Amino acid sequence: MREGRPISIRQVTNCDDDGPGSLRAEVAAAVSGDTIDLSQMGCSTITLGSEIKIYQDNLRLMGPGADQLTIDGNAHSRIFDHQGNGTLNVYDMSIVNGYSTSGGGCLVGRSVSLIRSTVSHCRVVATGALGQQFGGGGISSTDLVLDNSEISFNYVQATTNAVSGGGIYVSGNFTAKYSTISNNVAYSANNQSRGGGIRVGNEATIQESTISRNRSAIGGGIYFYNAAPGYSGYLANSTISSNVATSEGAGVVTLASIRLFNSTVVLNATRGARVGSGLLSKNVNATFALYSSIVAGNGGSDGPGDIGAVDPATPDPTAQNNIVVSSTFNLPADTIRACPRIEPLANNGGPTLTHALAHDSPGIDHGFNPRNLLMDQRLALRAAGMQTDIGSVERQASELDERIFISGFDGLCDQ
Repeated sequence: MREGRPISIRQVTNCDDDGPGSLRAEVAAAVSGDTIDLSQMGCSTITLGSEIKIYQDNLRLMGPGADQLTIDGNAHSRIFDHQGNGTLNVYDMSIVNGYSTSGGGCLVGRSVSLIRSTVSHCRVVATGALGQQFGGGGISSTDLVLDNSEISFNYVQATTNAVSGGGIYVSGNFTAKYSTISNNVAYSANNQSRGGGIRVGNEATIQESTISRNRSAIGGGIYFYNAAPGYSGYLANSTISSNVATSEGAGVVTLASIRLFNSTVVLNATRGARVGSGLLSKNVNATFALYSSIVAGNGGSDGPGDIGAVDPATPDPTAQNNIVVSSTFNLPADTIRACPRIEPLANNGGPTLTHALAHDSPGIDHGFNPRNLLMDQRLALRAAGMQTDIGSVERQASELDERIFISGFDGLCDQ
């Protein structure tokens, strides 16, 4: 902010690509700390002719709602390029149809925060001798925060080298809450794409969120790159489901130690090496610590493969009260090895899709709550029975089974 100038709210008054009252003009005239208000326009779609560069350190973009305002890149340019050293805060809008050849199909920045917003149908087609840093079909950022947001149907492709982050590429820290990362794809011709949903470079905190139906060669859902000692991944009340890897590690591939609290990792399918289709460690020093979590029904057509490691590590001795059907290393004595008996991924209430427990699930009343979570992933009471349930969803006393078709566990664990 310039000395002596108060922070202001700049009003966008039309959906023009440029000119007085347009989003582009108001961003250009703003100073660091300003708010760009897009909530009072009489139109719902801004179609851009080129990307909007944001040079301010800190800027806030305020929309009327993700279902009421769309910023469209018209499939030929990126939407936002944030070059400031602070944080770009994006509220209540949809950012769609972006295109880039150098990462961040819709948005690239240093520190980005998305609140109640959607980034979808964005593409990165990286040609030439490009590497993993050119990933991020939807977003490429140093640090990223998602809150009640959705990253979906984004795509990143490399023709001559590896690429990462079909939905999101984060080189630094990542935080997600009440958010969905789904149906994103990372593809490389040499089968070295990583992180179909997200690639994280440093620490990640994921809560009350779902990562599902993403695809890449390695780490279909999440690829944790950080190989530093100590825990770098924290998941609580979250679901990793139905992701696909063409090579290895469909759910999560990690070089870091990660902790899962009251979470569900199921139905992730690997078309190559099935071992570790749910959770796969690629670092001999990485540890999985699971608390009251389900890791089951992951694998391939040739059998189950829930947890695996390149050099089988000893699980954290504090881990307990889990359902794990298949693992390449010894699990705590109290681990339940039975099929979890869960419902298909569906809208069971709350902001994200989840897997509800069937009435005869062995996870009911066999978990615990080490983080003293008040709610489950769908924001229902976490302590609803004699004891906490295992997994991201707590079965409530009034609930009935809604299963009509099989959940997808046939062949991986008994129905």
